[in-house]
Amino acid sequence: MKIRGGYAEAPVFPDPYKTTSVYGVGNLYQGSGTLAVGSQQGNSNLTGGLRSEFELGTELRLFSSKIGLDISYFDRTRY
Repeated sequence: MKIRGGYAEAPVFPDPYKTTSVYGVGNLYQGSGTLAVGSQQGNSNLTGGLRSEFELGTELRLFSSKIGLDISYFDRTRY
């Protein structure tokens, strides 16, 4: 019989394309390059968060390892 458990906290960052404006590169127009403004503008006020994860489990072997059972519980919270 094995028992395992784990806990972790990690930062979550917003997608970089949502915090700044991104320009698309277009075709040449009369020898000059063109840029296109995206349909969504970036929001520099977006901030990251924190993610915590918790796991608890056990592994059981019966009858000389002929029958096995592995049970796990996992929970992830993002705030």
